[in-house]
Amino acid sequence: MKRAALSATEREDFLRQQLLQTLTGRISEGELLRRLRKGILGLNQSEFSKIAGIARRSLSDLENDRGPATSATLNAAFGIFGVRLGLLPMNAELTKLLFSDFQAEEELPYQIRRFKEAKQGAVRAS
Repeated sequence: MKRAALSATEREDFLRQQLLQTLTGRISEGELLRRLRKGILGLNQSEFSKIAGIARRSLSDLENDRGPATSATLNAAFGIFGVRLGLLPMNAELTKLLFSDFQAEEELPYQIRRFKEAKQGAVRAS
């Protein structure tokens, strides 16, 4: 049974939350892909692999963090969510430090500012 579809804002918030979990080392890239596939699209592996144009076995390997994946496979899977392969520090603490280096709010990338504002709004609302 498929779950109710998320609104555009809910999908964006969910994506941001999951990406932050990955960037800070709380979940793996495979877990990120599984959460996005299920949480945003509500698809099983067979359905998603057809849309992404990758083999279902490759998708399973990605989601279970088994073996190396090609950049083409990663981009095909994550590209559906507007995410692409990039260069990031391997250490989650270094990633946190990089973002803390921004001295002024206006120096932060737009997406991070929006995430911080949404998070602060959620805290105030509760």
